Amino acid sequence: MANSKQVFSTSSPGFIYSITSAILTILAIIGVSFADPIPVLSAQVETSIQGGSFFALVTLVIGSVLFPVWNLIQKKQKINLKTIFGSTANIIALGQALLGIIALTGFVLPAGSLEQVVSAVKMKDWGALIGLLVTSIVPTIIRFIKSKKTPPVGA
Repeated sequence: MANSKQVFSTSSPGFIYSITSAILTILAIIGVSFADPIPVLSAQVETSIQGGSFFALVTLVIGSVLFPVWNLIQKKQKINLKTIFGSTANIIALGQALLGIIALTGFVLPAGSLEQVVSAVKMKDWGALIGLLVTSIVPTIIRFIKSKKTPPVGA
């Protein structure tokens, strides 16, 4: 069985979309109100970057991102940490942003793991949490560490 290695690229459309979505989600969590839904804005930014349309990207960012941020600043609204960390969706969004940054090192958790961990903790289902750690997360961490210690094939 051939051992395939996942190739990670910061220029991939999925990565650009994920990072854009994470940044916009964090801004929404702290109170910025966007005219369009975050997935739509993220897709527009990703398309502008992939298309190489600098003018379209600047126009989009100024009109759809910077103006809403400016409006929040003008309201002088205070950031409430209880609001930020009180919502399961916000915790998952922040976790996804963190995992997106960690993915730059090559470490990627199985899909849905973060949501399952947050759900188990929120529901205080410690058995499910331990099961998830033992069957999915810990083996992924161990494989990642071993892959970093093993020299590349042909070296």
